[in-house]
Amino acid sequence: MRVDFHPSEYCVLNSTKKEVIEQSIEILKYHYNLLNYLKIEDKLLVLHIGSKEFGKENSLTRFIHNFKKLPKNIQKVIAIENDDKSFNVEDCLKLSKQIDIPVILDYHHHICNPSTSPLKDLLPQILKTWKKTPKMHFSSPKGKQKKDFRSHNDYIDVDEFIKFINILKNYNQDIDIMLEAKKKEDALFQLVRKLKYKTNLKFIDETTFII
Repeated sequence: MRVDFHPSEYCVLNSTKKEVIEQSIEILKYHYNLLNYLKIEDKLLVLHIGSKEFGKENSLTRFIHNFKKLPKNIQKVIAIENDDKSFNVEDCLKLSKQIDIPVILDYHHHICNPSTSPLKDLLPQILKTWKKTPKMHFSSPKGKQKKDFRSHNDYIDVDEFIKFINILKNYNQDIDIMLEAKKKEDALFQLVRKLKYKTNLKFIDETTFII
């Protein structure tokens, strides 16, 4: 089992408010210590870039400045994820190149907030940011209308998931995919049943397969 943390929306490392930055650093220290107490060696703390106040460039600069304030042990376990409104995959890759941290692709967020380059061109760059097995997020929209599209569904759309893994197939690399679905384990096992019915994937165990 892969265990990591994605601190809440109150953890904003590039905030324009000093008290929020201080609180964010304390939140990260807390989660790091919790991973330590759980004896998790392969630690990972997932963040969004955060605030877009005063424009993207200023926001990225603030993130870098405050990132460097973190203890070195915490800097080494931070990963950034594209979000559904402000910072897309290209923004995350730009930041990654400057402070050498891995990028988590959130496929649903990418659909909501796409980059100018196609995903097939971005994936090799994303994979290169990882020194260990890359992690990616997959979820399905709650509905097709704009007000529901950004929200997570109870379950996973199997056809969209198959389309996604067929894209990943071209890169011949182990990847951990975390599902974000309201029904949690029920959503996972329903997806597995549908994959076994709709594809010829070779399953190693109940949640691991080869493409």
